[in-house]
Amino acid sequence: MRQAINLLKQHKLFSGINILGTALTIAMTMTIFIILYVKFGHIYPEQNRDRMLVVGPIKSYPKGKPENYHIPIGHSVLFANEYLAKLPHVEAIATAISDYGKQGVFISKDRKAEAVVTATNEGFWRVFGFNFIAGHPYSRKDVASHAKVAVVCRSLAQEFWATTDAVGRTLTVRDSVEVKIIGVVDDCSLAATSCYSQIWIPIQGSDTVLPSFWTSNLYGGCASYLLCDNKKNIPLIQQEAENIMKRISNADKEDEYSLMGQPDTFVKSALRTEFTKDYDEKASIRGFLYILLAVLIIPSLNLSGMISSRMNSRLPELGIRKAYGASNRQLLFQMMNENLLLTAAGSLIGLYPTKE
Repeated sequence: MRQAINLLKQHKLFSGINILGTALTIAMTMTIFIILYVKFGHIYPEQNRDRMLVVGPIKSYPKGKPENYHIPIGHSVLFANEYLAKLPHVEAIATAISDYGKQGVFISKDRKAEAVVTATNEGFWRVFGFNFIAGHPYSRKDVASHAKVAVVCRSLAQEFWATTDAVGRTLTVRDSVEVKIIGVVDDCSLAATSCYSQIWIPIQGSDTVLPSFWTSNLYGGCASYLLCDNKKNIPLIQQEAENIMKRISNADKEDEYSLMGQPDTFVKSALRTEFTKDYDEKASIRGFLYILLAVLIIPSLNLSGMISSRMNSRLPELGIRKAYGASNRQLLFQMMNENLLLTAAGSLIGLYPTKE
């Protein structure tokens, strides 16, 4: 091993390039895997992504004219309550409608701030595993009675009232709705796109949350997240959802309705880029794999070429050592020790930026 270290010191340029190449490869690979884990893995508060199904907008078009389709931004509360919630093998359903971007929030008459506000049903707190550090979530009774209550995140409570125990405080959301804080939860990451917010209120907490026409038909601005009892039952849920849309279409004399392959698995939902048709997530996964292979193969080929060139330059040295009695095993272990040192050094350097 000492001889291997001395040889690396004698070829500082080659050793440095080799270590740097290995470090970059490791760093890029780890970065890709971290991104994929955050996007598709189980993170707080989306700990049940493998059992979660997502339903977004509904597609409709006149009978016999599929090219004249209409796709709103989501579906209605009525559709979620009357159809999605009654699907078999569904433990809980979270229905949410979020303000896009931060909205004005009044802590007092002369103090205004900005926060993301999301209206949800009571099932939201069953589907997503938020950690309550104070208080409790709102109930079905709160949603049904249009209770003026809210749950806020830890950082917002700290910013507004300099304490995480904000239960009992009040603030005004959506310009005129005064709500009472009944719970405080740990912050969730922006990567948890399904449930990220800073303030959560009952989905029917005010008239401004749901325009009347959204509760009288299938259209709306809601997204729903279904938590199934077992991921093996996901195909059964998807098949029943398709049957429901067929029954709705048969009962309507003018329009056809489609969920375009929904409910989506969480992975498919995260990869979906369009809602005009069923989405092929396998093609997107193949694209990610091609990128990963390119990241791994190109540096590997470059490093292999450098190692091959160095081996050619060392053939005379190896021949002399062989002539003086060195065995093939000794020469092999010498080469392995040198490459092990280079790889270990490069790996440690490459892992350092991703240690957090």
